[in-house]
Amino acid sequence: MMKPEQYQKVKEVFQEAIELPRNKRPAFVHEACDGDEVLIAEVMELLANHSEDSLLTNEREDEPQTKSKSSEGPRSNRRIGKHTDTLFSKRSIWLERFFGTRTRFGVTLIITFILLIVLGYWSHTQVKNSLEEIRAEELQTVLEADVLALEIWINDYRNSVKSWSRTPELSDEIEYILNYGNCPLCIEELQFAPWQDTITAILRPFLEDSRSAGYNVFDTDGYVFSANKRSVIGNRLNQVGFRELVAFGEAGGSFRAPFDPSQIIYEDARVKSIYERPIVWAGNPLYNDSAQLIGYFGVGRYADEGFSDIISIAEVGKTGETYAFNRNGLMLTQSRFAEQLQTIGILPEGNNPKSALKVSLRDPGGNLLEGYKPDGPRGSQPFTRPVALALASIEDTSVATMAVVTEPYRDYRGVTVIGAYHWFPEYNFGLVTEVDYEEAFSPLVYIDNTFLVLILILALVITYSLYSSLRFLGLKRKVGEAVQLGQYTLVRKIGEGGIGEVYLADHALLKRPTAIKILKADHVSSEVIERFEREVQLASRLTHPNTIEIYDFGRTNEGVFYYAMELLNGFTLAQVVQMQGEMPVARVLHILRQATASIAEAHSIDLIHRDIKPQNIMLVQRGGEHDVVKVLDFGLVKDLTADEAEQTRTTQLTGTPLYMAPERIKSPTTSDKRSDLYALGAVAYYLLAGEALFRYSTEIDIMYQVVNTDPEPLHKVNKEVPKDVSNFVQSLLAKDPDERPQSAKEMLQGLSKLSSKHTWTEEDAEKWWARFK
Repeated sequence: MMKPEQYQKVKEVFQEAIELPRNKRPAFVHEACDGDEVLIAEVMELLANHSEDSLLTNEREDEPQTKSKSSEGPRSNRRIGKHTDTLFSKRSIWLERFFGTRTRFGVTLIITFILLIVLGYWSHTQVKNSLEEIRAEELQTVLEADVLALEIWINDYRNSVKSWSRTPELSDEIEYILNYGNCPLCIEELQFAPWQDTITAILRPFLEDSRSAGYNVFDTDGYVFSANKRSVIGNRLNQVGFRELVAFGEAGGSFRAPFDPSQIIYEDARVKSIYERPIVWAGNPLYNDSAQLIGYFGVGRYADEGFSDIISIAEVGKTGETYAFNRNGLMLTQSRFAEQLQTIGILPEGNNPKSALKVSLRDPGGNLLEGYKPDGPRGSQPFTRPVALALASIEDTSVATMAVVTEPYRDYRGVTVIGAYHWFPEYNFGLVTEVDYEEAFSPLVYIDNTFLVLILILALVITYSLYSSLRFLGLKRKVGEAVQLGQYTLVRKIGEGGIGEVYLADHALLKRPTAIKILKADHVSSEVIERFEREVQLASRLTHPNTIEIYDFGRTNEGVFYYAMELLNGFTLAQVVQMQGEMPVARVLHILRQATASIAEAHSIDLIHRDIKPQNIMLVQRGGEHDVVKVLDFGLVKDLTADEAEQTRTTQLTGTPLYMAPERIKSPTTSDKRSDLYALGAVAYYLLAGEALFRYSTEIDIMYQVVNTDPEPLHKVNKEVPKDVSNFVQSLLAKDPDERPQSAKEMLQGLSKLSSKHTWTEEDAEKWWARFK
């Protein structure tokens, strides 16, 4: 039996020999082995059975492009026993056609399928963008027309009230009444005074022409001195309500958007408002000849008889609607869909249902017309999007008071719509105009249906063609024992990674347990193959004892990649923390020194790992020593050398965000060696705290916190962590790479100083491992 150093020698000579043309290998092996017949025999046996398709092979231009007979011999990729077909057999012609590199028919179908989807998506997007622009312009135009009409109507209304109040015959009568003075004991006398009929007679033509519901004359204290209904004359309004009603009166006239007349409250609770339904109100201050304010004159109009008609002058399409709302999110006008609102229970049953101040403009969470039942009461639901934005603009100046919302949302019925809104700060109400999304984007339906039919037809063709191949591949995946892969016999599956599956295997000659990693069959793509090759080729350069060792690598005759590496029996750091929680400070420093030493070797040859995390660092027992660290998975390794940088460059964000340095998230292409040091710091934090750097709910949340949030210092999370250790880990986690240690060697120096204070002995490690014997 050969000694360990002889195995190492065999490996080194073998790896150098396969780089040479076949006719030069025997002489090189004899010279490299110094005539040792045992070593020569082992190396020549490995060379004889080594596949010429191995990734290690670098065929020279002058070498004949033929396969050795031994690579086609009985040992090459055979099942043990009486079965002779392999795990990657070429028995399936369809599998070869659709997944083999020589196939064109299957590739053409798949490319056509993908191009058709891309074309359909592109067409959908272009038409949708064009429609969005057209619909946005339509909504903007309709809303502006409604806003302009409403402003004209309000100004006309206010000017009319001002004009009426200044009519000489009316102003003289009003001034005479107000000079009469307030006499609480003379209410009846005031109510039936002859001038009341005179004022009503003067105003009747104005009220009828404007479809106004009534008028009021107040003194400056809120007493009603005249009205079209005698029951309120002589009574005083609640002072808060009175001031709100005439809030702008002293500045030259007031206007109030539709409101509930029950808000007009008199100090005598028995007195009721002269108005029966929601009204709009316009008022004007009254002055005597000395320019002294003596009272107010105001006129109310029923909102559903004038206000609603004005804002529905312009609407979009068959399903378009424009309505007003107040700051409480209540509809102020008559809904176009009043009958639908009765059907879904928002309005009560009855003839001519009124929606003003009865419909809360909230998103029910689903289409009520289709039978959706909300979880909670309507008052607990959020406002519809345009209403929410308009109300937000009251307090937040960054929110526009007028905007178009082309992103689909649900209206107060739950129907998907698009719309636009406008908020009137001076009047304290807003307008929304909407149209059903289905009507607005109906042209998209024809395009989408056309592409859907084409895609379905092509999908059926591909499905039928692949049926037998996929079925065969599925059966092959179930085969898990005694598969021969070159010189390795696969025993059983022991693990699975992002791009490959790991099997326990035995070498035919060396008789040592080995781990074989095979590319997943359903992950075959040029990008994955390139990454798999890179992982093996770059990792094979590393020889540090704390880095997992690559024994051999190659591919089968069918092009399936694999590599052989040392078999590790132990625990990942993630498993250790899951078993026991946070780890002792001394042990963490012991682990970090080994992991950093492994990374230091990679950095010395311009390789960075880019995926350091607890799952990629293992603790094992080796050569009688306990707590030996092995750094795994160089699948995301990046070569910084000039001739290979372009090959490995990618704009995708690869790695594990929780252990990714901030600069890698900001710019994935600019990572350097200090990014690995940040990841080691994140691992250290996890080991010492027993929890990750940040709490999070989504991957976006993780990346935001990595870039913007400083983790809580370790000595505050775990009181057992000394402040010097906490500060060292914090320096590794600095957001600015320039504030971290600048190299793995510098980090090792810092760890050495800390380890001299906090020692983890072999005896300590042995006690821990004794539990698993």
